[in-house]
Amino acid sequence: SYTDDDHKTSVRSRELVLEALNWLENDQGFDFATLSTDQFDQVISLNVLYAGEHDSAWSRGLWPHMGKLLPSFCADGVCTDRYQISNIGERLELGSFVHEVSHMLYRWPDLFDYDASSFGSVANFGLMGFGGAEESTKLNPVAPNGYFRYLAGWLSVIELNPLSNPDADSGALQHSVNDDFIYRWSNPNNLGEAFYLETIAQVGQNLNQPDSGLAIWHINPDGSNNDEQAPFVQLEQADGNKDLENLNNRGDGEDLFSSGDFSFTSPSSEETNSRWADNTDSELTVSNIDVSGETATFNIGPDQGEPENPNLYEFSGYLNHGDVNIEPYDSWFYTYGGNFSFGLEGPNDADFDLYLQYWNGYEWIFIAASQSYSSSESIQYNLSQGYFRILVHSYSGSGDYLLTIN
Repeated sequence: SYTDDDHKTSVRSRELVLEALNWLENDQGFDFATLSTDQFDQVISLNVLYAGEHDSAWSRGLWPHMGKLLPSFCADGVCTDRYQISNIGERLELGSFVHEVSHMLYRWPDLFDYDASSFGSVANFGLMGFGGAEESTKLNPVAPNGYFRYLAGWLSVIELNPLSNPDADSGALQHSVNDDFIYRWSNPNNLGEAFYLETIAQVGQNLNQPDSGLAIWHINPDGSNNDEQAPFVQLEQADGNKDLENLNNRGDGEDLFSSGDFSFTSPSSEETNSRWADNTDSELTVSNIDVSGETATFNIGPDQGEPENPNLYEFSGYLNHGDVNIEPYDSWFYTYGGNFSFGLEGPNDADFDLYLQYWNGYEWIFIAASQSYSSSESIQYNLSQGYFRILVHSYSGSGDYLLTIN
């Protein structure tokens, strides 16, 4: 029996798939060269549907899944690669089918927790969580999260962090359900980490989402769906309860933002906040959130009027005689380019110097320096797109310093 629970699903499923492919080749004369293939002549998508129910335990027998045929089946000059297998039952349920096809075509990972210690940090708010597994979503699965849709090329992204985009929009913004873009606030010191903002409404494909409002996703490239404390994709839940991670529910009507603020400390500094994965402040503040129908309006930046200089960033540190500190935060920053000013103020009785470096793909190279006999230094430079960092060096003396990047 293919549904033998004594064997992993990859064992029985491969047997069934290979039998079907050999039947097509040897008995039906099917021309596999007519299928869509990649540059390696591998079939891009192999979908296998079988009649009846999946009478197997999870990950056993013929449990629906995406896998890889080993060894590959080859015919007519092409070979198979990945496949997905789903049961039809009394009717084909799109939830499982679309979920597995998304693994195969887009390489999107599962976002539910394999060890069942949580519901994951997406749960019913995304296709790769449980968004196609509920009775209400099996026939109408919810959309993938905006970050995955961006990776697939379905959406563009607008960068909001001025450290990554000097021309970033700020102040009053809005986002609607059918917009062909989403907003991003990138971490310039950790490539891939970012917050993504999109509006979700309970209409159309998202009719059975648990809530409507502004969704804020925290993407941590070093995270895992099995780690509820540090997931890969995390929905920042507006109520701060972390019901998804605490196994309370798979999403409710208080999880998306319909009002209020999102910042370093709100609404709960321990549960929902704009900290990076290393617990540092991302400087992202979303204020005056207001959702009307399929559109959310909000402000990027604190609700305290326009700052005197919204592009000014400050970093402080301490140097002993002869030491060198790397800024910002002992790391680097990425920029799309623009005119930058770097300023240093150190102790009056010391001599601190300032250096600007660029990553050329192999090593850090010096591109500018300020080396007076005091601790007051400045560099003005028109940066190209790329990775940069600052060195603060104590030529003589010790003490605190303040570095500004404008």
